Amino acid sequence: MTSGSDDPPEAGDPMLDPTPARRRHRVVRVVAWGLGALVLAAGATVAVVHTRAVRTIEAYRARFERERGSVETRDRGRPALLAADGSASAEDAADRFVAAIDRVPPRDQDALRDPEDVDHSRGDPPVDASPEHQDQVIAAHPEPIEALLAVLRAPSRPPAPIVDRVARKTELDPMVRRGRGTFWAEAVVRRHVARGERGPALRVITALIALGADLERTGGALPRFLGVTPMRAGLLRFAEVSASGPLPVDAARELADVLDRLEAARLPWSDYVDVERTTFFGLWSARNLDGDAFVNTGWRHLWSLRVFRAAALEEGDAAWSRVAALEVGSDADLHAAREAAIVLTDGVENKIAGMHLITVPMVLRQALRLSTSWRLARTALALRLHADTHGRFPDRLDALVPAFLPAVSTDPWTGRPLRYAAGSPARVWSVGPDRVDDEGAPSDDPDDAGSHGDEVVVVHLPR
Repeated sequence: MTSGSDDPPEAGDPMLDPTPARRRHRVVRVVAWGLGALVLAAGATVAVVHTRAVRTIEAYRARFERERGSVETRDRGRPALLAADGSASAEDAADRFVAAIDRVPPRDQDALRDPEDVDHSRGDPPVDASPEHQDQVIAAHPEPIEALLAVLRAPSRPPAPIVDRVARKTELDPMVRRGRGTFWAEAVVRRHVARGERGPALRVITALIALGADLERTGGALPRFLGVTPMRAGLLRFAEVSASGPLPVDAARELADVLDRLEAARLPWSDYVDVERTTFFGLWSARNLDGDAFVNTGWRHLWSLRVFRAAALEEGDAAWSRVAALEVGSDADLHAAREAAIVLTDGVENKIAGMHLITVPMVLRQALRLSTSWRLARTALALRLHADTHGRFPDRLDALVPAFLPAVSTDPWTGRPLRYAAGSPARVWSVGPDRVDDEGAPSDDPDDAGSHGDEVVVVHLPR
């Protein structure tokens, strides 16, 4: 080849014509370096995220230890609810009530339930719920009612808030069983009413309401919700008893005094929020979670429950701060607060944070219904005591103040005074959740938010 030749270079020159093998090696080296850098970056990110999660959890754990002291100190300083003339606390008496219910055979327990509440999934033969059989069951098992009435004879010390138990298994099951055990008291009230024994029925009702108030003070939204159940059941049974005939004046006065004492000692909403928030911090900063319980937590947290817990604590903290800001100081505020709580709860993405918040709208709704029944019962008792003193019912509710009632109660659903019709019998009513005055026509189901009609208490003149 001459120096001026235009012939192409030889194909074997490695600098000018790399072979496919060399090209593959070069690509492999680039990919390997890229993957290595990616792994290092991912590892650094995981380390940073986990370090931050650990620090977040530790910070909330320290905050829990600081805040639980103030919550417990405040709780221990509360006044007694009931008269201190017994040897055991109301909490102990309630525990005895639970134990007495547990000793009753399931078939006998089912015999005292309403038929629609009986669990038929076990395939057992039908339960005998006849009045005659119910009488036999009640006579054979007097211990539950004896234990329930002991609540009224016991001094009530504020039970330790639930934050005491956050580092170990929480003791919600006894509270649930106390709430479910109210069917026994309700059945006894029905049997007393059927026999015209209104005094004993009213005393069982009084103990049922006191038991609910004791449960309500255990701390947190869920215990409050469970505590409201027996109170609400007792107040509805009171409406049934008062509508069936005259009330014994001594039992009416006893229930009125208990209602006044419990009302004076009831906790503000802000205290429930503080206890529940502190409980939330304690549970989720000190507990190792079961991963199987949170399979659908979202792709961002599947790779680390520690990161998930930290995110729950942060989102839960922000959510509880918004809950604490809800204004629930008056009846009118309860409506707006409940609607705001529903929106707030629906917007919480983290499942752990949402677990505690989900009870807030339920509790606010129950608070409205409980407040309605409570005020109706207290007004009806004042009417009964006025009639015992003057021989007739007053023309207006204002005449009950101040001798029989501190002030005329307002209807929680409207903010206006409760409706009243004098006569024999007298009637006092709330318009109920539909906010339509049906002139005292009772609702078919006062516990059904969609039902029409008023919530009415009828009071008879003494004989």
